[in-house]
Amino acid sequence: MFSTGVQLMLISTLSFAFINLIIKELSYISVFQIVFLRSIFNSIYSFIYLKKHRISLKGNYQRNLILRGISGFIAFSLFVYTIQNMPLATAVTIQYLSPIFTALIALFFLHEHFPILRFVFYIIAFLGVFIIKRVDNSVSYLYLIVGLASSFFSGVSYNLVRTLRNTDEPELVVFYFVFIAMLLSFPFAVLEWKTLSWKEVVMVLSMAFLTQIAQTTMTRAYQIEELSKLSILNYLGILYAIFLGYLFFNETINFYHIIGMICILSGILANIFIKVPKEPKK
Repeated sequence: MFSTGVQLMLISTLSFAFINLIIKELSYISVFQIVFLRSIFNSIYSFIYLKKHRISLKGNYQRNLILRGISGFIAFSLFVYTIQNMPLATAVTIQYLSPIFTALIALFFLHEHFPILRFVFYIIAFLGVFIIKRVDNSVSYLYLIVGLASSFFSGVSYNLVRTLRNTDEPELVVFYFVFIAMLLSFPFAVLEWKTLSWKEVVMVLSMAFLTQIAQTTMTRAYQIEELSKLSILNYLGILYAIFLGYLFFNETINFYHIIGMICILSGILANIFIKVPKEPKK
């Protein structure tokens, strides 16, 4: 029913939703300690995997591997900050503007085909984001700017993943991301370190496990599928966030949230099921 790339992206978005839930639950822990703890566990797992499968750590396109790691670290750190300081659904809504940045960056730098009809699907989905955003007044300009910056760097990161599709294994791309994030977050994490309870350790390990699934499936999806088709699936994360925010943090939804959700789903389903004819080459 769905292509392999779409299936992988659906798994990734669901995994990210539960990661966001755990981050919100651990809001009293500093941003960089969360980034570091998540990254160190995933770095160890990725290292063992790469060694077991005899995949070189050097990689073939090292510059973009490093840039992907840096941009991913910036995007994730800023995103954790917004989750800690805003309602879950609102933080995720702002973050999931990243598909717009992803598609636009791909359009200008990767020269990917972008039919006008698909742009209409984006407008429909973005309208849903706008409606949901309009009914939430808890966002300050600072958090909005931080959220938009996170979205932009996510778009940069996804495009770098795309450039690595023919050069490096998805697991190596994930390793560079988590390893670089571990190195860059460590100096800041030690400044505000908090000793964790057993419950918190389990939550961090769960987040690390879900991260490995989310990052690997997302990387594989972006390497085998067209960016403009996949990136809109990220909007599912908004629906997950609204539901989990309501269930765990008493964040209510109203009529306008529902209208926004319908718009988002309409844009997603239209993008997946309606075939967009390619423009003839000139």
